Amino acid sequence: GAASAIKQPQPTEKLRGCVLLVDDSEDSRVLFKNFFDKMGLVSVFAENGQVAVRIALAEQPDIILMDMEMPVMNGLEAVRLLRQHGYVKPVVALTAHANQAIHGALLEAGFDNCLSKPIKQNSLRQALAAILKTSHN
Repeated sequence: GAASAIKQPQPTEKLRGCVLLVDDSEDSRVLFKNFFDKMGLVSVFAENGQVAVRIALAEQPDIILMDMEMPVMNGLEAVRLLRQHGYVKPVVALTAHANQAIHGALLEAGFDNCLSKPIKQNSLRQALAAILKTSHN
């Protein structure tokens, strides 16, 4: 009915929060920045896990999106380190190889969720909206 239509968040509604994207590909970073800007999110970027850990602990972003395969320090090492240092906010893995086994291993390592690459703006938005909603309330 009409009432339920009002409650649905509009796709144009801005999200609130700061997101850290960790990806060694500059193309990916540019693409995601574009997505985040459209969604109204503040974004910070890191090109590997080591840089990501430093930024995350200093800036405490609301959510981290972390690519798995990176030089210097990969996503698994980075999330373990973050959790050891007390970072409690959501960390989402970005992986091109999402299957149940990998998903399980990621959750075990300390990720909250995992998204398949290449990711579409809509699915990214839905995932972020769901996470940011729960963490802000």
